[in-house]
Amino acid sequence: MKMTDNELKDVSNTLAREDLSNLKAIQSALNKELTYRYKEMNEVVGKQESICIMDDVVYCEPLQTKEKETKMNGANAYAMASAVVTPQETIQEKRIRHLLSRAAEAECKKRTELQRHFGMIDDERPATAAELVERIEKGQFILRDETKDRKGYYVFENITWRNPKIKKDEAGYDKAIETMDEYIVDVHSTIILEDEKEGLAAVKAFEKKKFH
Repeated sequence: MKMTDNELKDVSNTLAREDLSNLKAIQSALNKELTYRYKEMNEVVGKQESICIMDDVVYCEPLQTKEKETKMNGANAYAMASAVVTPQETIQEKRIRHLLSRAAEAECKKRTELQRHFGMIDDERPATAAELVERIEKGQFILRDETKDRKGYYVFENITWRNPKIKKDEAGYDKAIETMDEYIVDVHSTIILEDEKEGLAAVKAFEKKKFH
């Protein structure tokens, strides 16, 4: 309990008179004040401490450092988090995720295929010397007027690799994509709402289907 103002005043007056006849009472009053102040400090700084009074003398155990306390709190939090069990994915969920992933991969390939078919993008560059010669012999390239006479070590960078017979057809491409998008919705519905065998059959049918 905190000393009252009157108690503090009495201690101050006694010490000022250098009157030590009441020393025992003064020590007891001071111990009471010190105990209160240590507890108050504990609440402010958030540290733990232990105080004991023996034979009218205050003994304090070492304060626990904030760093140590933080580490302990972190360890406790980690232990609690580790104890939380995350629900495992069921076999059915894994199969659905696999089929949806396979359908998405097929859809991506078909979009690229449609882009090339309708002249929206160029072909890939030849990967080998033999393929390079074959493309040139078949005339599956375009020389642009602005770059066909450009000199340099990388002359093949100035060649557009695509079949010149294929013209850009945005309308045809948009219609094909619309048809494919409608089809893929049904594939997704089959994967999610039907059993795995029907879902797999729907994905395989989509992989084989042509939209041009």
